[in-house]
Amino acid sequence: MKQRALCLFASLLLLLAAALPAAAADYGLIYDETNLLYTDRIEFLGTETLPAFLERYDIDLRVDILTSKGDFETLTDTAAYLYTEYEYGGSNGGNGASLTLLVEEDADGLTLLDWVAYFAGDSDEWTTNASWNINEVYNLLTPDALDGDIEQDAEVIADAIEAMVTGLDDFVQAGGVGGTIWSPHTEGNLPDGEQPGGDEPSQPVEPPVSGEEEEETLGSVTDTAGILSEHEWQQLTRQADQLAETYGVGVYLVTVDNYRDLGSSINDAADALYHGFDLGIGEDRDAILLLLSMDDRNYNLIAYGDQAKAAFTTAGRERLDDFFLDDFGDNRWYDGFAEYLTWSGDFLEQAKNGTPYAGDHLPMTAEERSSAIRTRVAIILGVPLVVAVIYIFILTSKMKSVATAVEASAYLSGRLQLTRDYDHHTHTTETRRRIEKESSSSDSDGGGSGTSGRF
Repeated sequence: MKQRALCLFASLLLLLAAALPAAAADYGLIYDETNLLYTDRIEFLGTETLPAFLERYDIDLRVDILTSKGDFETLTDTAAYLYTEYEYGGSNGGNGASLTLLVEEDADGLTLLDWVAYFAGDSDEWTTNASWNINEVYNLLTPDALDGDIEQDAEVIADAIEAMVTGLDDFVQAGGVGGTIWSPHTEGNLPDGEQPGGDEPSQPVEPPVSGEEEEETLGSVTDTAGILSEHEWQQLTRQADQLAETYGVGVYLVTVDNYRDLGSSINDAADALYHGFDLGIGEDRDAILLLLSMDDRNYNLIAYGDQAKAAFTTAGRERLDDFFLDDFGDNRWYDGFAEYLTWSGDFLEQAKNGTPYAGDHLPMTAEERSSAIRTRVAIILGVPLVVAVIYIFILTSKMKSVATAVEASAYLSGRLQLTRDYDHHTHTTETRRRIEKESSSSDSDGGGSGTSGRF
């Protein structure tokens, strides 16, 4: 009886190890039931971009990535249930929208089965007309949109989320919600003391050429080399401006054809931009600036002001490089800039919490994070398996054979051969050479602390 109980216990442990469910992931206002779509970009959208839209307009935007419709006949019914059950919408159940995707895992990544944009709230303008302003989402989420690997699938979904935000932001800015919700372009419920109207996003301006005076202000994203589309520029500008507003540190990225138009070194070129355009925020003009020189593929990442230097230490900047240089090396400019901005937000948040990245306290790269996840999964699955195997081994070792030997002469005659030839492969040695990035850190003559190199 005792042995049967132990066997049952071991079996339960094996079942637990084999059937351990993967928990769904929440990236702020983005819910991922597949738990496969983590990227820094998606996390930023869920924790920064969508909450910022809610804070600005009191309109709640959510994203649900599901593997099942549940008990509902249509995905629209599922989206409506989630919207009500989990109390989507702004304050007091106000206006909101959810982007709901139904997917399934395939051999390489995900397959898109269906999707729906669900709008609800107390504004007739919003519920009736807002959906007409997300045409780009329809262009992106086609039936074969998710036909690559999981990383490509994540990028498509991130593009769709950004397209939804951009379209709805334009809708609100144009007064599409009438008097129900305040926007800078409507005479609706204006905050006390404010008037309708507002600043449109500033367009990129040319950086100053040595010897010339420039009165215009440099935008947070300035692409004089022309490597970004208009849509990409808008998305990056919105992200950079949000970081500056949240942390009180200017976050800039600039592309030029050749830094020598601005200074004798790329550090001097960064100083010329910083001082020539009076960049930075606050009395100390705190700022972090990423400058790319396209002709010679040089870059400079430089921090100005005590607050920025505390957030972006030398060790921190050198680790920050790791997150965007691989993208630049493959000419994936938008991806690299998005990584730079996303991780800059993480660095600023760490400094705000009193634990800036430096020394042994540095963020993990994607490879390090994957290794840590594999280790945790191995522990979670391995421990019960080992315990179960030990129990089974103990039980089986105590069992005695009661079978009768039917031909003992086989043991006595020598006809039974008990030797076996082994071809035992012990190990394989694989040598890999680490490719070091070409970069260096130094203090600039203009008061900045920078890291420069090639991409």
